[in-house]
Amino acid sequence: MISYDEICEVLLRVDPSIRYVGILDGEKITFRKRTGLYSLLNTSENVKSATHALMRWQSRRVFAAKFGMPLYAMAEYKLIKRVTMQLKGNVILLVSMDKDAPHDKIIKKLLKIKEKLSTDT
Repeated sequence: MISYDEICEVLLRVDPSIRYVGILDGEKITFRKRTGLYSLLNTSENVKSATHALMRWQSRRVFAAKFGMPLYAMAEYKLIKRVTMQLKGNVILLVSMDKDAPHDKIIKKLLKIKEKLSTDT
């Protein structure tokens, strides 16, 4: 089975505009950022942001019976874009990218990798 560290490294290489990849599994967060990049959040803010993303993700699942399970959620901020998706169970993937990143192209690649990971485990 591939480790969360390895998943983060793989996903960082999907596109050069990816700034950060984080995986939240319960209380544990594993993350990597693009080399040479300053972090917009400190460690405690990073954990808090991931925890909030998990709560928002869980709230999206309320209407899963009507709409189907969510595939991903994307938020565009002034400085970055951020995608959230479920890896498995309550394991959440967070990917932030530069504000001018081709998010639709990146999201398609992330979904393909996620699908491959789910068949490999």
